[in-house]
Amino acid sequence: MELASKPRNRGIMQRKFDDSTRNGGAVHVPQELRVPPAIPSWYFFYGTLADPKRLAQVAELDKEPTMAKAKVMRSCLKRFGHYPVLCIGSQIVHGVVWFAPTSEIVERLREYESDAYREYPKFVKMENGDEILAMTFIWNGEEEDLEDGDKD
Repeated sequence: MELASKPRNRGIMQRKFDDSTRNGGAVHVPQELRVPPAIPSWYFFYGTLADPKRLAQVAELDKEPTMAKAKVMRSCLKRFGHYPVLCIGSQIVHGVVWFAPTSEIVERLREYESDAYREYPKFVKMENGDEILAMTFIWNGEEEDLEDGDKD
């Protein structure tokens, strides 16, 4: 017994899958969908932006920001030249947290960090014991370009 073939209403996800397999698996994703929108958020800083003067300059603030001491777990610090680089690891890294109050300031932070770093959410333990979810910038390059250790 032969079943009659019914026309199928193909869903959008199936069509995208079919299109991607025809193009060797590559799916074009517009840049604006790859980078999350800049929204006011807590940020954890461990390097040059942990300096209030430098952060005020980069964020174009009228005065130096008030930051709180904090630390992140399951991380490590390496070096790219003389710049500290946060990586995923098994150590505790000390730094500071600060709330970036506007999307324009978040964009300035992203521009300063460049494509060499990418934003990454981390649970941060503040000095007062509170734990918050904050964004931080971690290395976005090749691991072999980094040197081990925190040279202060």
